[in-house]
Amino acid sequence: MNHCKWLFKPILIVLIFLYSCQKKEYTVPVNVELEVALKNGTSNHLSFDSGTILFKQIFFDGHRTQGGDVHFATKTDDEIGPFQFFFDHPALIENFDIPQGVYSLIEWELTLDEIDDIENDDDDNDEGNNIDNNSKIEDFETEGGLVFNGTYNSLSGHIVPLFIIIDEDEIFKVKTINNDGLQDITISAEKPYLAQIKFDPYYATKTISVESLESSDLSHTDLGAAYIEISSDQNEVLYENILFRLQNSVKIIIN
Repeated sequence: MNHCKWLFKPILIVLIFLYSCQKKEYTVPVNVELEVALKNGTSNHLSFDSGTILFKQIFFDGHRTQGGDVHFATKTDDEIGPFQFFFDHPALIENFDIPQGVYSLIEWELTLDEIDDIENDDDDNDEGNNIDNNSKIEDFETEGGLVFNGTYNSLSGHIVPLFIIIDEDEIFKVKTINNDGLQDITISAEKPYLAQIKFDPYYATKTISVESLESSDLSHTDLGAAYIEISSDQNEVLYENILFRLQNSVKIIIN
């Protein structure tokens, strides 16, 4: 009996040590940069050059195969942004420390907040375009939380500024995939990671017909410049269609 006790004690110590090491591994933080970017695309009549976004809160929901699930959220009283982002120039949102492990599912919940106004300084993008100086929208007031800046090439040959304005307080629930399109993701302390939110305005507007754009209601600035606003207040049918497709196409890709 004493001999058995003598053997049991070191085995117990080893098991406790191994459990402690394993538990520590699951709490090792890994730096993950969260960015936002536009996904490039093509359209016969629409083009998009930038977006602006402001977050009220970012919530992380990660499900691990071992070590327990991971949940955290930013403070709602500390807005994040606004950020202006482009196809070739993503915007860094924030760095997060996320515990390493094998995740079967990572979902982010992105809640928007109200942007005060948008400054449109893309004068270089106007070169070669048939945009009158009177039609340029230098400063654009909005009550949305996500705005896509673009242009519509009308059937008459005029290029009309276009703004798609997604409501503040709108929530995007976005699943994370790796470069292979898989949801099973391993986060290891051996390297940092980049997670990029990809918004695709070209996919979101793909089902919008030219006839719908031609008959859309125009808005005007105080100086009389015409533009198309697609929002919950203007051209509402187009807005609902675009919002639905935007929510179903947004992805976060981690690598």
